[in-house]
Amino acid sequence: MIFGTGKFGPPSITVFDAGATGNVEPVRHVVGPKTQLNWPTGISVDSDRGEVYVSNAAGDSINVYSATANGDAGHSRNSNPCGDRDADRGGDGHGGRF
Repeated sequence: MIFGTGKFGPPSITVFDAGATGNVEPVRHVVGPKTQLNWPTGISVDSDRGEVYVSNAAGDSINVYSATANGDAGHSRNSNPCGDRDADRGGDGHGGRF
């Protein structure tokens, strides 16, 4: 949901310049089916590793993206500690591990 609009949009990560103020365009927008975002509820940035971690409420998973990801970008890793690993992306069958 886009707060204050009453509209639902596709799940996405929208990145703005750190110094931006006012009504500005995003510098990147990660959105699309390859992202496998599914009701994202939390986000964390690891500047040292250049990665962004996104928790998904639906599917109980965490997706890891490059900090420079843009468009319909697939995640680099996925962990589902409550179920299956994303085996097609190198999962080792040990849910919860990266």
